[in-house]
Amino acid sequence: IRIASGFLVFILGVLDDLRSLHYLYKLCLQVVVSLFVGFFGYAVLEHFGFIHVPLRFVLPTCFGVAIWMFAVTTSFNLVDGIDGLASGLTFIAAVSYAVAGYLAGQTLVVALSLTLGGAVLGFLRYNFPPAKIFMGDSGSLFLGLLVGLVSLLLLIPGANLFYVMAGNVIVLSVPLLDTLLAFMRRVITRRPVMEADHRHIHHVLLYRLGSVVKADLVLWSLAVVFGALGVLTIRGNLGALLAGLVLETAVFVTALRAMVHVEIGAKIGADVFADTSLPASHASPREH
Repeated sequence: IRIASGFLVFILGVLDDLRSLHYLYKLCLQVVVSLFVGFFGYAVLEHFGFIHVPLRFVLPTCFGVAIWMFAVTTSFNLVDGIDGLASGLTFIAAVSYAVAGYLAGQTLVVALSLTLGGAVLGFLRYNFPPAKIFMGDSGSLFLGLLVGLVSLLLLIPGANLFYVMAGNVIVLSVPLLDTLLAFMRRVITRRPVMEADHRHIHHVLLYRLGSVVKADLVLWSLAVVFGALGVLTIRGNLGALLAGLVLETAVFVTALRAMVHVEIGAKIGADVFADTSLPASHASPREH
């Protein structure tokens, strides 16, 4: 499942990097990959006896998995807007899941998380601003897919499903909140939902702080806090769940207000991006 879905999403990213696919084509292909993971993944796990879902819950389960995979892959694709951010967030998520897997006694989750974290850490050495290499859509979509798959493995034992699902959301709060905010601010400002802009969380921080490194550090620090709260929530800690929800709400409200009211002129945006050595794909915004 991981190899097949990873190959599909990687090819999608390569095509988008080379040909700049129209967002509708890309959206359809992402939906296909997500449905593949949901339905084919369930069939394989059911066949080998790893899970057993009552018949009436099969379709909701498969569609739920597909929606989750689509949300995670899309969020990592969208958050890849400045040097080092997506790779750093992936590393933090991988470490969080490695800890969660270790505490739950799931060696496969630990092994995959550490492998992913090690690979991304090696890449981050060259992706740290000012970046020497960039992952592109093929990299961000692939990383989102892997993170999504690892998060789903925590659900296989079937224990404390509510806390595990809630913990997954909290661990990945930074990319997921950014995606939700992108949708909400365009609705509020009555702009096309798929219209690209420079008002993501990392862009607003970049304009306010004037440094890619500072923007990365703020969001990485926030991701570490969410990662710790997420791991505790996965372990069934109600206090961590409530703290995570409060922090998510605070970040959402604060960021949305800043995104809606911030005035970003073309010259200011051009100057900031010129000073921070962003790649050309980031200097000319388009929705991933």
